[in-house]
Amino acid sequence: MTGNAEIYIWMTVAAKRVEARTGVDILDLLSVSYGRVVEKETKRLGCFNPDLYPAAQLNHIIDWLVSAMQRNEEWLSRLDDEGRPKKLMKMGTIPQMVAEANKAMKKRRNDGAALVASEGAELVHDCGNGYGVFKLTTEEALDHEGFEMGHCVGQGAYDRGVADGRIAIFSIRDRFGKSHVTVEIDLERKTVLQIKGKQNELPKAEYMRQLVGWLDPSFKIDEEDLPPGFAVDYNNRLFDLSALKPGEVFEGDLLFRSLDDEPDEYRVPIADGVVIRGYVSVVGADLLRRMKLGKGDEYGVLQRVVLPQGLKVEGGLELKYLRLHADELEIDGSLNMSVCEVTKLPKRVTAYNCTFRRTIFDGVSGTAFGSTVTFHDCNNAVLENMVFEKAVTVRDCSTGGAVLRSAVTFGDGTLFRGDLTVKDSEIGFAGTITCEDMVRLRSCREVRMPDTMTVDGSFYALDCQIDRWPPQFEVTGECAIADSNVASERVNTVPARKFG
Repeated sequence: MTGNAEIYIWMTVAAKRVEARTGVDILDLLSVSYGRVVEKETKRLGCFNPDLYPAAQLNHIIDWLVSAMQRNEEWLSRLDDEGRPKKLMKMGTIPQMVAEANKAMKKRRNDGAALVASEGAELVHDCGNGYGVFKLTTEEALDHEGFEMGHCVGQGAYDRGVADGRIAIFSIRDRFGKSHVTVEIDLERKTVLQIKGKQNELPKAEYMRQLVGWLDPSFKIDEEDLPPGFAVDYNNRLFDLSALKPGEVFEGDLLFRSLDDEPDEYRVPIADGVVIRGYVSVVGADLLRRMKLGKGDEYGVLQRVVLPQGLKVEGGLELKYLRLHADELEIDGSLNMSVCEVTKLPKRVTAYNCTFRRTIFDGVSGTAFGSTVTFHDCNNAVLENMVFEKAVTVRDCSTGGAVLRSAVTFGDGTLFRGDLTVKDSEIGFAGTITCEDMVRLRSCREVRMPDTMTVDGSFYALDCQIDRWPPQFEVTGECAIADSNVASERVNTVPARKFG
């Protein structure tokens, strides 16, 4: 399926849902505005990726278009030669559309200024601390909510859906009747579609806490609308993560994103000693933006990730755009690091498996890995005095010829207790290397051998460029070299020989 076809289906599904809720068909307007821009970006990127487009922005633009059609606004009749609104065709980016929607919303939100907050607002839940959850049942109540909150819930886009019972709109209000959070729920699909604060921003934590314990776990929650520090577990229950105490268990997956460009470290907002029975993903601040702003410390541009002491992750831990400097790390599942830097590891890393992709190792030594380890697409990994208790794989690692060193170097004192497999990589060994099992090198553009290498299993090298044989090289199993260059020596046979 081509990208344009996928985009058209995406726009069609969104427009159908809106039409069912509002009675307004916006497919044509959505296609020549939002869809057109996405098509242009897809062509530039070479592929269509819907994850690049936040649902909140799309919903905001949809609400603006629906309201414009309901009001039959004048700009809809000003068309180009192909019958498309000129106003929409002038917009070349999604931020431009969001800005136009904000401008229209600001112009019309005073519609509900004169209405009384209590009219059409039914109390459905007492939060017990002066806050309450109110269900909005009339057009006037929606208009007043839109005025109070500065968004377009009250500009007609939701009136029909509420009247038909397809959706429900709730407002979190304090003891003075002031609105702080607006919630949209699709009753037919049993889905919480939106949780918004003022001006469509994420709700503040103090107001978001009022929803904990009230939202029905049978309703699916779109986690994109959850502010930092809130998550949904496997049973679809909403949690305030700051309320978890040491030793308590959270059964679910967690995603943390650092949105702050300023600090050079990001602290994962979980208490020490919390147990996570799921996967934890931590994504650092935008790397290019930090570089442009000149951020970073003596270790580089990446933010340092600070994990809670005693954090136990049973599913797996994934880190991206971060620097790991950890004294302890306990993971029952997998450890995956991508575009990261490692400057310190504990004496032992427990995990089911570890994968390092495009990750730099700087001054790391003295760590024992109790899991399989994979280095993929790394270009600057130097590890010394390491113990790998299970199989190690190095693949597609290269410096691109930019520097006079190997992409991955295992330094003095490194011990491999499982198989070592290296493929399509630049690999270096230094000092004394001990391998208690098989070593397989294949299609390696560069192999820098150490002074001393002991292989208790077999040693195989196929289609490799080897700088030399180590002065002290002992292989107790089979030693086979084929189609490889060893210094100036060309070896085309597979001799069974031992070195000693």
